Amino acid sequence: MVFDPSGGLFVTETEARRVSRIEILADGSLGELEVVASGIDDAEGLALSDDGVLYVSGATAVYQVADGMAIPFVGGFADPEGLAIDADGDLYVADDAQSGIRITKVTVLPDGTAGTVTEVVIVPGESAADIDFGSTGELFVANSRDAVWVVEFADDGSARPRALATLYGQRALAFDQSGTLYVAGGDAGSVWLIEPDLPPIVVASGLDQVEGLALGAEGSLYISNVGTNEILQIDIAPIDASRAVANPSTTLPDVAGAVRGDDGRVRLQFGAVDENPAGPYLDFLYEFCEPVCFRDAVFVHPDDPTADPDMANQRFHVRHGFVNNSVEPLGEGFDVVMYLTRWSGPDLADGVFELGRTYRFTSDYVLRGSSDQCGPTYRIQTELQTCEWFVHDFPDGIPQGRYDLWAVWQAPCSAWLELAFTDRCDDPSEVISLFSSGVNSPFGWD
Repeated sequence: MVFDPSGGLFVTETEARRVSRIEILADGSLGELEVVASGIDDAEGLALSDDGVLYVSGATAVYQVADGMAIPFVGGFADPEGLAIDADGDLYVADDAQSGIRITKVTVLPDGTAGTVTEVVIVPGESAADIDFGSTGELFVANSRDAVWVVEFADDGSARPRALATLYGQRALAFDQSGTLYVAGGDAGSVWLIEPDLPPIVVASGLDQVEGLALGAEGSLYISNVGTNEILQIDIAPIDASRAVANPSTTLPDVAGAVRGDDGRVRLQFGAVDENPAGPYLDFLYEFCEPVCFRDAVFVHPDDPTADPDMANQRFHVRHGFVNNSVEPLGEGFDVVMYLTRWSGPDLADGVFELGRTYRFTSDYVLRGSSDQCGPTYRIQTELQTCEWFVHDFPDGIPQGRYDLWAVWQAPCSAWLELAFTDRCDDPSEVISLFSSGVNSPFGWD
């Protein structure tokens, strides 16, 4: 969705194959709907240039909308979705690529036609549902699977993506006039406010398949709620961040200063996977998702990944795996060390999980089972592997709050050499840590 200078809201209606404009009345409510272009297969992304040209992405091409028609502008894409205009008036397109999300720049010539088409960068992920430029020139990418990325541009024109926040199923993003970023999770049914150095804050929830966001001039947030076939308008309440500490995001915490949360040794209590204790758990394997799962370094609840008040202080455990197809268990030096930082929630009288303090946990026991989704190399596995899961067990649960989690795989250098995570081992027995899943994790129980 995108606003025009007069306050009209442009929206795509994918199933109807059209782009429409909705008049926004003086009180912020929605007025009449007018179809401005039709016959566009898979109409998805929108962008409006400063000179008033409206672009829409379709099945394999991008179109300009003029005089009630969709005019082909540039084609040859696999599945274009998000569109954005940079400060020079050139168009950026987010397209599916086999290896990730391809960001392509299309130069707009003075006569309004397409000039050179250049691949800018590949961003990790499966589908870029939305993109937009921030106030300082970075390109923000809503990966519809598990992350919001920022593409930073160097003076030489090169581009580098970095993860900004790990959420769940983001489908849309938008900036308000002050530059604050809002992100909508289509599957999650929530909208988050993203502020530097603070955890993501839920500003709307209980929605049904959010596919678009836009901020009105009066400060209201407009939401395309596809599940109910509605455009919703909500007022954003002031955010009270007083209970949140600075969020370390994807930076590994101060390991040396971490509080040891256990006695610092792996208790090799070996058992079959079905011997895991009953109760909720987070799991690196995304197919284990009842009632919560640990998916691609993201804590996820199937219905609402942002909160579940019934989960606090129940028995709780986390598993991370190594492939081991040998009949012998993994030997000395293997473990998965977990770091937890609680960055919002009530202050606790007993001092457990103090706000902003990082706690270090080694594994409690090891389980063995079969899976095609095991360990740091799970993305390239095509058949069942014997997996050894290193389990962190919290019999008394963990307190209310929202957390960051870091999982650090530890193994002898020879193991990382075999997995091609390193190309040199001066001492094959030396234990080396692989920092694999530092995330800004949107899980917790507020």
